[in-house]
Amino acid sequence: MLTTLIIDKCVLVDNAQNLRISSTKLVNLTICVYDFLSGCNPRTADFEIYFGIELYAPTLHTFDFTGGHYIPKLFGSKTALSSIKHVNINLKQTMEDSFWENPSILFNWLVNLVNIESLTITKPALQVLSYAHEDLLKVDFPSLCNLKSLKFNQIIRPPLVTVIDFLLQNSPSAKVDFSPYQGSQKRVLGRRIVRSYVPRPLNRAPILLRIVFG
Repeated sequence: MLTTLIIDKCVLVDNAQNLRISSTKLVNLTICVYDFLSGCNPRTADFEIYFGIELYAPTLHTFDFTGGHYIPKLFGSKTALSSIKHVNINLKQTMEDSFWENPSILFNWLVNLVNIESLTITKPALQVLSYAHEDLLKVDFPSLCNLKSLKFNQIIRPPLVTVIDFLLQNSPSAKVDFSPYQGSQKRVLGRRIVRSYVPRPLNRAPILLRIVFG
């Protein structure tokens, strides 16, 4: 019985546009995507490195995503998306003009993942999210009402503090954990920030994963 799945740097073949994951037992999902293969032109390659993610896993509890410049669109049943309680968004890079949809895509992730209890997010992801709207605090945002823990691993300064305010607006009592590379306890938004561990992404060679659609 498969309860944990790690997909590390995969590509899609046979003209597939979405990576579809369907399981009635899956609990933990880790996906690591990348932006290019050394020596390959993604525009002429016979495989796809930019794709969406479809989730049909009603028991999925933890979703861990690592990416670079590209953020995939997230699809799935309401049952599957609402079952996810723990989310880690680890972006390596900030905004690029070629991926102008990234802010709205990341915003929609947070809208669709309505029952998140713990969110770990990197500074580049916060920077991307800051472009989702001119004033995030004026946007109707019904999600993250059950948030109990927000974690990040770098010092957050204005204007990104506004993004933290945005994430906490529906759960003002959530604990904010700060895990810096150096230094001790800090204060952000008047909250006491404690050290916590943020897992590092796997560092493996790219693999070619053939997805068979039924």
